Amino acid sequence: MKLLYIKNSLYTLCCLLCLFSFTSISAQSTTTFGSFTSPTGNNNSYFGYLIQTSNGNNNVAVGYRVGNNSSSTAQTNTSFGAESGLIGSRNVFFGAEVGNWLTQGSNNVFIGNCSSCNTLGYADKNVFVGDRTGSWSQGNTNGNVFIGYSVGNQTGTGSTNNDKLIIDNNHLTTPLLFGDFSTDKLGINTKNLPNSLNGENLSNYSLYVKGGLATEEFRIETGWADYVFDTDYELLSLTQLEQYIEENGHLPNVPSAETVEKTGIEMGDIKRIQQEKIEELTLYIIDLNEQLQAIKTELAAKKAAKKMSHKK
Repeated sequence: MKLLYIKNSLYTLCCLLCLFSFTSISAQSTTTFGSFTSPTGNNNSYFGYLIQTSNGNNNVAVGYRVGNNSSSTAQTNTSFGAESGLIGSRNVFFGAEVGNWLTQGSNNVFIGNCSSCNTLGYADKNVFVGDRTGSWSQGNTNGNVFIGYSVGNQTGTGSTNNDKLIIDNNHLTTPLLFGDFSTDKLGINTKNLPNSLNGENLSNYSLYVKGGLATEEFRIETGWADYVFDTDYELLSLTQLEQYIEENGHLPNVPSAETVEKTGIEMGDIKRIQQEKIEELTLYIIDLNEQLQAIKTELAAKKAAKKMSHKK
């Protein structure tokens, strides 16, 4: 029994010696564990096979061939996953092949297998979450937030990769949410974020919904039409109103059907206009009621006078 215990202990010791034979600590305060792992730089912790950096500092790398495809100096990065990237500064790589071909970049968070993998160029201030998110892009990729399966995949080159928000579960469809941080605009079921429609300026609108919007309630901040009750408000006579309708085919201060079909309407503005017409109608009713009461009074007087004349 004792012989077996000694034999097992020697076997364990040999295994530990074999493992530690691959460990080197040639750089200041750098800990490496694994064969063919580069110990260059200071204050690093490298655990895995063939981890490569160029004079990097303050990094944590765990996995097979971490940083092996990277050529730039890595500073203050955290990288977990086989063949994940190790470049630039203040990045988090979590997943197999994450950011493996990036040439430079800082302040990124890439989470998910092959997130930003096979992407050539510079990446800065991105957040990618999901399997294959932001992968196979060409050119610089800056200031994006991609969440979901394979979203932002093959997004092209240059500015098309910058300052975008994409949330969806399939890169082959129109994303559920698509936004542009540079213009503070957000689209639902659309990537079209227009600034104009048939000549109408839409640059102040932040949300675009494709397919309609249903909600239990919504509140609009707008002006109201109580100015109709001001003493100096110029209310058209009914004769003038009738003439205007005959000439124009719609009420005064109300957009025509042609205009609405072409440019749409602003809900806050149209509600104010509708209230304006309601209040004008109220004034017309009050005026007509006063005329009716005057006629009734006149008729009553005539009736009383006629009754008196009969008594005489």
